[in-house]
Amino acid sequence: MDILEKQIEYLNGTMKDTASEANSFLLKYHFGGLIAVLALLNIDLVLVNPASFSTVLDYALLSVAILFVVLLSYKYFRFVLNHYCRFSESHRKLKYKYELTLHLLLCQGDNRDYQFYLEQSVSGEPESEVDEIDEPDTENYEFNYFAKYLLNHHRIKFRKLKEKDDSYLWIAMLIIALTLSIRTIFIVIGS
Repeated sequence: MDILEKQIEYLNGTMKDTASEANSFLLKYHFGGLIAVLALLNIDLVLVNPASFSTVLDYALLSVAILFVVLLSYKYFRFVLNHYCRFSESHRKLKYKYELTLHLLLCQGDNRDYQFYLEQSVSGEPESEVDEIDEPDTENYEFNYFAKYLLNHHRIKFRKLKEKDDSYLWIAMLIIALTLSIRTIFIVIGS
């Protein structure tokens, strides 16, 4: 029993550290990168003087530069979000193990069953889309019942987590596209 309590303390501390590190990482690199790219676009595009453009080549070079900034931004934000996704996945796995260990203590389950469910992957497909516990009765409220429920519950949450993470990328790219559009409009109006 004492070993499981130590396991719960360890998992709880690790979950807190992972969540804190993930949030710090996202703030530093995703939003910091977004600010840097927007500042770069604003400075470069303000300095562009369309009156000095004399050939189609000048406009083509400006278009290539803008395309390069967009592609580089996409690559950067994709890289940052892949790392953030790793933190989020790690947090979800730790939370599953924490709750599984807690329910082992509460239900006084068998160590053999605990080891089996501890090695199950939360990144797999959920068995069911139903994410709720049945009405309590004395026969089906054993560790295996909760372990199966927890595995399915965390698989559903894990899948939803993967779906949400891509929205950060598209938000950043939309902000960059909006900045480019506004700057392009001012360049066209100014010429």
